[in-house]
Amino acid sequence: CVDSVVLASRSGRVQQGSEDDLADLLLQYPTAVTCIVGDASCLGSARLVLTQSSEHRHSMGSSLLRGIVHAAGVLADGVLVNQSAEQLRRSHAPKAVGASLLHSASSDGPLKYYIAFASIVGLLGNAGQGSYAAANAWLDAMVGNCRRRRGLTGTSIQWGYVAQVGLTARNALEGHAERLGMGLVARQMAESVLHAACNGDRVSR
Repeated sequence: CVDSVVLASRSGRVQQGSEDDLADLLLQYPTAVTCIVGDASCLGSARLVLTQSSEHRHSMGSSLLRGIVHAAGVLADGVLVNQSAEQLRRSHAPKAVGASLLHSASSDGPLKYYIAFASIVGLLGNAGQGSYAAANAWLDAMVGNCRRRRGLTGTSIQWGYVAQVGLTARNALEGHAERLGMGLVARQMAESVLHAACNGDRVSR
Protein backbone atom coordinates (compact mmCIF):
# COMPACT_ATOMS: atom_id res chain seq x y z
CA CYS A 1 0.00 0.00 0.00
CA VAL A 2 1.34 3.45 -0.93
CA ASP A 3 0.12 6.46 1.06
CA SER A 4 1.60 9.16 -1.14
CA VAL A 5 3.56 9.58 -4.36
CA VAL A 6 6.00 12.34 -5.25
CA LEU A 7 6.81 12.73 -8.94
CA ALA A 8 10.06 14.59 -9.61
CA SER A 9 11.37 15.67 -13.01
CA ARG A 10 14.03 18.06 -14.26
CA SER A 11 11.49 20.21 -16.09
CA GLY A 12 8.58 19.87 -13.68
CA ARG A 13 6.47 18.56 -16.55
CA VAL A 14 5.60 15.11 -17.81
CA GLN A 15 6.86 14.03 -21.20
CA GLN A 16 4.74 14.78 -24.23
CA GLY A 17 2.11 12.09 -24.64
CA SER A 18 1.84 11.36 -20.89
CA GLU A 19 -0.36 14.32 -19.98
CA ASP A 20 -3.58 12.28 -19.90
CA ASP A 21 -2.00 9.63 -17.66
CA LEU A 22 -0.92 12.28 -15.15
CA ALA A 23 -4.33 13.97 -15.29
CA ASP A 24 -6.05 10.64 -14.53
CA LEU A 25 -3.66 10.01 -11.63
CA LEU A 26 -4.27 13.45 -10.12
CA LEU A 27 -8.01 13.02 -10.56
CA GLN A 28 -8.02 9.71 -8.70
CA TYR A 29 -5.60 10.78 -5.96
CA PRO A 30 -5.76 14.59 -5.77
CA THR A 31 -4.03 14.89 -2.37
CA ALA A 32 -1.81 11.80 -2.43
CA VAL A 33 0.13 12.77 -5.57
CA THR A 34 2.36 15.81 -5.87
CA CYS A 35 4.72 16.97 -8.64
CA ILE A 36 8.01 18.77 -7.97
CA VAL A 37 11.04 19.96 -9.93
CA GLY A 38 14.26 18.12 -9.19
CA ASP A 39 17.40 16.88 -10.94
CA ALA A 40 18.61 13.65 -9.35
CA SER A 41 21.99 13.97 -11.09
CA CYS A 42 22.82 16.92 -8.81
CA LEU A 43 23.56 15.91 -5.19
CA GLY A 44 21.89 18.96 -3.67
CA SER A 45 18.82 18.51 -5.82
CA ALA A 46 18.61 14.77 -5.07
CA ARG A 47 18.63 15.54 -1.35
CA LEU A 48 16.04 18.28 -1.86
CA VAL A 49 13.78 15.84 -3.73
CA LEU A 50 13.89 13.44 -0.78
CA THR A 51 13.35 16.30 1.69
CA GLN A 52 10.29 17.52 -0.20
CA SER A 53 9.09 13.93 -0.40
CA SER A 54 9.43 13.66 3.38
CA GLU A 55 7.43 16.86 3.89
CA HIS A 56 4.68 15.57 1.61
CA ARG A 57 4.56 12.22 3.45
CA HIS A 58 4.25 13.96 6.82
CA SER A 59 1.40 16.10 5.46
CA MET A 60 -0.35 12.85 4.50
CA GLY A 61 0.24 11.31 7.93
CA SER A 62 2.99 8.96 6.77
CA SER A 63 6.59 8.98 7.96
CA LEU A 64 8.45 6.25 6.08
CA LEU A 65 9.99 6.51 2.63
CA ARG A 66 8.88 3.16 1.23
CA GLY A 67 10.60 3.16 -2.11
CA ILE A 68 12.23 4.91 -5.03
CA VAL A 69 11.56 4.42 -8.73
CA HIS A 70 14.28 6.06 -10.84
CA ALA A 71 13.07 6.36 -14.42
CA ALA A 72 15.20 9.19 -15.84
CA GLY A 73 16.75 8.77 -19.25
CA VAL A 74 18.08 10.95 -22.06
CA LEU A 75 19.08 9.86 -25.56
CA ALA A 76 22.15 11.43 -27.18
CA ASP A 77 22.52 9.23 -30.23
CA GLY A 78 25.46 9.32 -32.59
CA VAL A 79 28.23 7.20 -34.07
CA LEU A 80 30.73 6.51 -31.29
CA VAL A 81 33.70 8.14 -33.03
CA ASN A 82 31.66 11.34 -33.33
CA GLN A 83 30.43 11.37 -29.74
CA SER A 84 31.54 14.34 -27.66
CA ALA A 85 32.12 14.42 -23.92
CA GLU A 86 28.93 16.47 -23.61
CA GLN A 87 26.87 13.82 -25.41
CA LEU A 88 28.26 11.13 -23.13
CA ARG A 89 27.46 13.26 -20.09
CA ARG A 90 23.90 13.91 -21.32
CA SER A 91 23.15 10.18 -21.35
CA HIS A 92 25.18 9.23 -18.28
CA ALA A 93 24.19 11.97 -15.81
CA PRO A 94 20.40 11.53 -15.47
CA LYS A 95 20.40 7.75 -15.53
CA ALA A 96 23.65 6.62 -13.88
CA VAL A 97 24.67 9.59 -11.71
CA GLY A 98 21.07 10.19 -10.68
CA ALA A 99 20.60 6.60 -9.57
CA SER A 100 23.84 6.67 -7.58
CA LEU A 101 22.98 9.93 -5.79
CA LEU A 102 19.46 8.77 -4.91
CA HIS A 103 21.00 5.59 -3.54
CA SER A 104 23.42 7.58 -1.38
CA ALA A 105 20.85 10.16 -0.27
CA SER A 106 18.40 7.47 0.89
CA SER A 107 20.91 5.18 2.60
CA ASP A 108 19.91 6.26 6.13
CA GLY A 109 16.74 4.17 6.12
CA PRO A 110 15.48 0.83 4.75
CA LEU A 111 13.49 0.85 1.53
CA LYS A 112 10.87 -1.67 0.52
CA TYR A 113 11.98 -1.21 -3.09
CA TYR A 114 14.56 0.65 -5.13
CA ILE A 115 13.73 0.24 -8.80
CA ALA A 116 15.89 1.56 -11.62
CA PHE A 117 14.59 1.79 -15.17
CA ALA A 118 17.37 0.42 -17.37
CA SER A 119 17.15 -0.67 -20.99
CA ILE A 120 17.76 -3.81 -23.00
CA VAL A 121 20.17 -1.61 -24.96
CA GLY A 122 22.60 -2.00 -22.05
CA LEU A 123 22.68 -5.74 -22.71
CA LEU A 124 22.29 -6.01 -26.49
CA GLY A 125 23.50 -2.62 -27.67
CA ASN A 126 21.96 -0.64 -30.51
CA ALA A 127 23.39 1.23 -33.47
CA GLY A 128 24.29 4.80 -32.58
CA GLN A 129 23.49 4.37 -28.88
CA GLY A 130 26.89 3.64 -27.38
CA SER A 131 26.54 6.36 -24.73
CA TYR A 132 23.02 5.23 -23.78
CA ALA A 133 24.10 1.58 -23.64
CA ALA A 134 27.00 2.46 -21.35
CA ALA A 135 24.75 4.42 -18.99
CA ASN A 136 22.30 1.52 -18.74
CA ALA A 137 25.03 -1.08 -18.23
CA TRP A 138 26.48 1.07 -15.45
CA LEU A 139 23.03 1.35 -13.87
CA ASP A 140 22.62 -2.44 -13.83
CA ALA A 141 26.05 -2.83 -12.21
CA MET A 142 25.36 -0.15 -9.59
CA VAL A 143 22.14 -1.79 -8.44
CA GLY A 144 23.87 -5.18 -8.24
CA ASN A 145 27.08 -4.06 -6.54
CA CYS A 146 26.04 -1.10 -4.42
CA ARG A 147 22.67 -2.38 -3.28
CA ARG A 148 21.96 -6.10 -3.66
CA ARG A 149 25.47 -7.25 -2.78
CA ARG A 150 25.20 -5.21 0.41
CA GLY A 151 21.86 -6.72 1.35
CA LEU A 152 19.80 -3.72 0.25
CA THR A 153 16.71 -3.97 -1.89
CA GLY A 154 17.31 -3.15 -5.53
CA THR A 155 15.97 -4.09 -8.94
CA SER A 156 17.16 -2.87 -12.32
CA ILE A 157 14.62 -3.60 -15.05
CA GLN A 158 16.06 -3.88 -18.55
CA TRP A 159 13.01 -2.63 -20.39
CA GLY A 160 12.53 -3.53 -24.00
CA TYR A 161 10.25 -1.61 -26.35
CA VAL A 162 7.09 -1.01 -24.33
CA ALA A 163 4.02 -0.21 -26.42
CA GLN A 164 2.18 3.10 -26.06
CA VAL A 165 4.40 4.71 -23.41
CA GLY A 166 7.89 6.01 -22.72
CA LEU A 167 10.72 6.40 -25.20
CA THR A 168 9.10 3.94 -27.58
CA ALA A 169 5.98 6.06 -28.01
CA ARG A 170 7.72 9.44 -27.90
CA ASN A 171 10.22 8.45 -30.58
CA ALA A 172 7.84 6.34 -32.71
CA LEU A 173 10.04 3.26 -32.30
CA GLU A 174 7.35 0.59 -32.70
CA GLY A 175 8.32 -0.08 -36.32
CA HIS A 176 12.02 -0.10 -35.42
CA ALA A 177 11.40 -2.76 -32.77
CA GLU A 178 9.52 -4.91 -35.23
CA ARG A 179 12.33 -4.65 -37.78
CA LEU A 180 14.79 -5.81 -35.14
CA GLY A 181 12.60 -8.84 -34.53
CA MET A 182 12.10 -7.89 -30.87
CA GLY A 183 8.42 -7.02 -30.91
CA LEU A 184 6.73 -4.84 -28.32
CA VAL A 185 6.11 -5.42 -24.63
CA ALA A 186 2.40 -4.89 -23.96
CA ARG A 187 1.73 -2.03 -21.60
CA GLN A 188 -0.30 -4.30 -19.31
CA MET A 189 2.62 -6.72 -19.01
CA ALA A 190 5.01 -3.87 -18.23
CA GLU A 191 2.66 -2.69 -15.49
CA SER A 192 2.48 -6.19 -13.99
CA VAL A 193 6.29 -6.45 -14.01
CA LEU A 194 6.59 -3.11 -12.23
CA HIS A 195 3.94 -4.13 -9.70
CA ALA A 196 5.83 -7.36 -8.98
CA ALA A 197 9.10 -5.47 -8.54
CA CYS A 198 7.47 -3.02 -6.10
CA ASN A 199 6.24 -5.95 -4.03
CA GLY A 200 9.59 -7.70 -3.97
CA ASP A 201 8.48 -10.58 -6.19
CA ARG A 202 11.01 -12.20 -8.49
CA VAL A 203 10.44 -11.12 -12.07
CA SER A 204 11.23 -13.90 -14.54
CA ARG A 205 9.40 -12.76 -17.69
